[in-house]
Amino acid sequence: MNVLAISPFPPQKDGGSTSVREFFTRLSQRDYKIKVISYLTSVKISENLESIGLNLGTRMSLMRGMKFFIKAIRVGLKLNRENSFDLIYSKNITSPSFVAYFLSIFTRKPLIVHTSGADIQELDSVNQGFKITQGSLFLLTKFFRKRVLNKSSKIIANNHIDYQILVDLGYKDKAVLIRNGVDKQKFSSPKKIKKESLTLIFVGRPEKEKNPDHILEIAEQVNNRLILIGGSKEEFLKFGEISSNIELIGLTDKIEDYYKEADIFIQTSSSEGLSNALLESMSCRNVPLTYPSGDAIFLIKDGYNGFICNSVKEIVDKIAFLSDNQDKFLEMSENARLTIHEQFDWEDSANKMDEVFKKLARN
Repeated sequence: MNVLAISPFPPQKDGGSTSVREFFTRLSQRDYKIKVISYLTSVKISENLESIGLNLGTRMSLMRGMKFFIKAIRVGLKLNRENSFDLIYSKNITSPSFVAYFLSIFTRKPLIVHTSGADIQELDSVNQGFKITQGSLFLLTKFFRKRVLNKSSKIIANNHIDYQILVDLGYKDKAVLIRNGVDKQKFSSPKKIKKESLTLIFVGRPEKEKNPDHILEIAEQVNNRLILIGGSKEEFLKFGEISSNIELIGLTDKIEDYYKEADIFIQTSSSEGLSNALLESMSCRNVPLTYPSGDAIFLIKDGYNGFICNSVKEIVDKIAFLSDNQDKFLEMSENARLTIHEQFDWEDSANKMDEVFKKLARN
């Protein structure tokens, strides 16, 4: 089967590009040939999986999105003439899906889109406290997102929240829930031990929906070492002061090493899908303290494998609780790992995607 994908892809370092690589790597080992159009540089994973990068850089802007839209459609049409794709796939109901929408119309190929959290959640009136786009731009992108959803033959929901919103919006017949998996061998660590001071970790882009100002505020109120991964010092300084107990890493290809060093994972997102970082950190026996966004509310049972918190103060209080009750911390650490290993597997997720793709191609 030949698939054209418009999606984030490595070397981009985020959850969307990671999940697409994991899904497509497994499908390309079967009977799939996949071409991916992405923002950054070209990458060849294998004979059956490669990306065509448009070299548009990492800085997000309206101009970058417009350039991607124009260039990706041109490249997509050329690739289709050369490969005659069976279907078109897009990750993120934003600029990649707008490209996929028009390519689907021009090529008359079926369209599959894949949600990622905020892209679909802000379309729901209950979840509009945070918007990834603002003002008239929000209205314009909302219009196009609805067109994309209407055009799609199938909509893959990344998490339970996205799936329910799709149902509420009237797309029940198209929606299918396929959650990400976890590389359990890579994201594995020895059992945690009691420490004089537990180490904290935050993984995320320094962007508004991640509430990096809350992370910096937490660091100011505790003495624990906080490993900060996902952005530069200059990017985080836009949201507050960087305390002396913060170890700023930036982007890294060895994130699993830092999960192994850490004990407590902190997530302060206002809007989230199914966070790869949350899954990976729990698989490495980190106890999560997270705001109630995305699938965290389905994964975490308070006092069993983590805590759902609603404020900076609650997170600070739970850090103190776990530090003072390390027998409980060790118990919850093991439960965090068990939760992930029981529920998440990339092969199972890839099998579900394979089934969706092949059923659509047969029709």
